[in-house]
Amino acid sequence: MFFCDGVYEKYGEKVKRTGIHGYINISGIFRASCNDGTLQATENVSKDDLYDYIKQFGFGTSVDIGLTGENAGILRSPGNWSLRSKMAIPMGQEISVNAVQIVKAATVFLNDGILIEPKIINKIYDPNNLTEIKFKRKELRRVLKPGVSQKVLD
Repeated sequence: MFFCDGVYEKYGEKVKRTGIHGYINISGIFRASCNDGTLQATENVSKDDLYDYIKQFGFGTSVDIGLTGENAGILRSPGNWSLRSKMAIPMGQEISVNAVQIVKAATVFLNDGILIEPKIINKIYDPNNLTEIKFKRKELRRVLKPGVSQKVLD
């Protein structure tokens, strides 16, 4: 449980929020998009571990689904972070992602912690409307322990 008073301060830097949420859990942090709570939740995570967690969700690498112009987005390695980066990145700053990466990351919460490869096409039909090719679901890796994603969504 965390307490959001609307201001988070570390290393002489302040992050202010227009809303005050009071006591808030992880699920509430997601629901309210609470920066104060997000930063409290991540303050004891090292920058290397934070980077690794972000990579586990598929950010900073190309999704490779065959779309023209797809790229890996921007996720600098911890050696290139400033003191402010540790506070900015958990709030979605200093990082660039594409829509398919967001969808891919969301699969972790919808599949009990397992990252699923996104598909643009599920099935291909022949001229008689019969399934010719059906693409199978591909589990990439476990990102969260079983049950954790449900706690975030509750």
